[in-house]
Amino acid sequence: MDRPPNLPEAQKTARPRLGRRHRALAGFIATATWTLALAIPASAEPIPTSIPTTTSTVVPGAPDEIKVDPTWGTAPGKDKVQMLLDFLSQAGLYCCLAAIILGGAIMSLGKMIGSAQGNRGVPLVLGGGGGAIIVILAPGIINWLVK
Repeated sequence: MDRPPNLPEAQKTARPRLGRRHRALAGFIATATWTLALAIPASAEPIPTSIPTTTSTVVPGAPDEIKVDPTWGTAPGKDKVQMLLDFLSQAGLYCCLAAIILGGAIMSLGKMIGSAQGNRGVPLVLGGGGGAIIVILAPGIINWLVK
């Protein structure tokens, strides 16, 4: 990239600043790194699937103590809710895979025909990869937050 001759010497040799996409990619990498660092437990203990304790809360003005037990217990439709969550997770992964494949196709077609529009596939690829990471780590993040 040649600089115009009427610029001062310091500006002719200066490196160009990173573009918007490079900053977005750097932000995505930093966010993904922090998400992974927070989602991976510090010890090798397994993450519990339910909260083993019962929380008691006393509300002023209430006649008796209120007890809360945040477990499935014998909740009706528990299996259907779990099946729905499994289905939604799998559908999310398929959507992420489709985004990565479409983004790769757009990038390759753009490069083959020599168009600058091929760079429009990069957000699809990055978005599909980031979405897959979020879908996979979501249960662990929720369990970590509840602890």
